[in-house]
Amino acid sequence: MADKPSHDQERENVMNHLANSVLELSDEELLAEAEGAATQQAERTRAVLLGTARLLETVNQQLLSLGHTISPQRWQQHADRGYRNHCLTCGFAVSLTPAGEIWGNALEARCPQAERSTVRKRTASAG
Repeated sequence: MADKPSHDQERENVMNHLANSVLELSDEELLAEAEGAATQQAERTRAVLLGTARLLETVNQQLLSLGHTISPQRWQQHADRGYRNHCLTCGFAVSLTPAGEIWGNALEARCPQAERSTVRKRTASAG
C-alpha cells in the first residue's frame, strides 16, 4: 500500500503548482491580473466608505430633526462597538457601528436644551 502524502506535503505540492502556474504567465497577464485585483479592492473600499458616509448622513439628519447638534470631528472609537458622539448642547449620546447599528439616548428624545431655546426665542419675539 502506497504511503499517503502528509498534509504538509500536500500543501507544499499545491504551493509548487501555484508557483509554476505563475511562472508560466506572461508579463502582460501578470500585470492584468494585478490591476484587476487592485481595481476590485478599490471598488470594495469605495463601497465601504460610501456606505459609512450615508450612515453618518442618516444619523446627522435624525439628530438634527430632534434638535441635537453634534460635531463631525468629535466621533470617537467606543470600545469594540463602533463610534460615539454627544450632542454639543445637552450631552446626550449617539453610537453607531460600521455595520449600520445606531443607538443612544440622543435618538430617543428631543434635545431638552433646544426646546428651552425655542421657548426663549418665542417669548422674546412675543414681548
